[in-house]
Amino acid sequence: IYIGAVASGSQAGIGSLTITRSVVSAIQLNGSNYTSGNTLTQNQIGSYTGKSYNSVFSNNIIEYLHAGNGSSTEGGGNNLISNNIIQNTLRTTGDLVTNNIFYHYASSGSITTTGCHSTTFTNNLFYAFTPVTQAAVIYGSNTGTGNLFQQDPLFVTPVLPSVLSGYTYSSPASGPFGNLHISASSPGHNYGTD
Repeated sequence: IYIGAVASGSQAGIGSLTITRSVVSAIQLNGSNYTSGNTLTQNQIGSYTGKSYNSVFSNNIIEYLHAGNGSSTEGGGNNLISNNIIQNTLRTTGDLVTNNIFYHYASSGSITTTGCHSTTFTNNLFYAFTPVTQAAVIYGSNTGTGNLFQQDPLFVTPVLPSVLSGYTYSSPASGPFGNLHISASSPGHNYGTD
């Protein structure tokens, strides 16, 4: 899905879109366009790239979420990123990131947040093959409290399909489908704020 418009050499943002219950390999904002007031919920998204403002990303499985350009000088995005499973990379500026599970436990898998600036992280759970530390997330202008680092979320069946790169998780090997509910013994059970 490409979002944006070009008219007479000038670019304009398109916003107030709702994308729900879809499987999308990529959502990309064209060029330097921006989008505002969007709601993306209950989707499986390979990658989202572009400048988003005042938008909501909730209850999605997202491999790459680049809601800003990763620049510390970019204005605040004021996006709410909550209750998602984020599999690989997050890049935002000025957003609230809360109640998410960052999970990338494929061999050599890692979670990357080096493109985040002025972002607030609260009550998220981070777990990857390459250990995730607080210093890798809360740095520079980023703030946060209540985050859990390197704790297995204990999905019932942690097989996460990847829309973008095609790999699947194999621990445990359980076929192509996963049950991404967390078990009662998960450190994330009743941990997020409502």
